Formats: sequence, C-alpha cells, structure tokens
Amino acid sequence: MTLELFEDPNNRYWLSDEEVADLWPDAPADDLLAMLNAAAIEQLSAYAPASALEPYETNGYLYQPGLPDAFRLAQLMQVRNLYNAGRVSPAGDLGAGDFTFTPFPLTWQVQALLRPKRGRPVIG
Repeated sequence: MTLELFEDPNNRYWLSDEEVADLWPDAPADDLLAMLNAAAIEQLSAYAPASALEPYETNGYLYQPGLPDAFRLAQLMQVRNLYNAGRVSPAGDLGAGDFTFTPFPLTWQVQALLRPKRGRPVIG
C-alpha cells in the first residue's frame, strides 16, 4: 500500500532565496545567493537529525513535518557564514587592521540550533 504524502500548507520549510534576501539586506547578487543557499541547505540537511526532516505516517497519510524556526535561523546564519568564508584574506581573516575575524562554516552556534544540547541528569 502506497501512502499519499500530505504537506500542510501552513508548515514552514527551508527559506527560499527571496526570503533569505529579505532577511539579509546586504545579501550578494541573486545567482551567488542561490548557490550559497543551496549549499547551506545541503550542509544543514546532512548535519540535522534525520528524524526532524523525514516524513512519518499518521492517519493513513505520510505527513511531512515543517521545520522548527531554529533550523531556518541556522540556514540564514550558514548562508552568511559561507559568504563570509569566501571573502577572507589569504591569512583567513576578514576585516582590516585590529578589527578582523576568521569566519568558520557550520560554526558551533549553527550546530547548536540543529542539535541542541539537552540537560542530562548525572547519577553518581
């Protein structure tokens, strides 16, 4: 028996290129933004817990869950991280003089949005 896929129109999925551009006023040109967004989605999909992205069966339908807002925020952060990583100097820094920083793709902040650390009781 094949289940019909049910996608709730109210669910929120990965940000579109247009949504990223709306949320990031200084976004690069459309072609570059589309490539960065696609790369970010691929990286985040590989790192995110599979259970959060996979459809599940309910009431005879295959239900596609929406993404948590934290995943969408992680996507926006990752698109910006990828863009900044491509703009660094040969030394790996971005900025001028004493005001430089080194961008890292899939930073711990992005990882924490996808896989938050849960408090675990200590039994001792």
